[in-house]
Amino acid sequence: MLWTCSVTPEPTDVLPPHLARAVCKEDFDSQRRAVQFALEALQRQQLRALPPLQEAGTPD
Repeated sequence: MLWTCSVTPEPTDVLPPHLARAVCKEDFDSQRRAVQFALEALQRQQLRALPPLQEAGTPD
């Protein structure tokens, strides 16, 4: 998956391009982990909220 700096453009306004890319990559590494954690948490919440549908459908 390719990550661009479109989400956090601020560093490119202040820093030279090579430093901005480095900062952006670190930002996206941490953002990717945060987003992945949030998605997993959201999926767990949805799974907890869906037992009636799971009972009505095919069992695990």
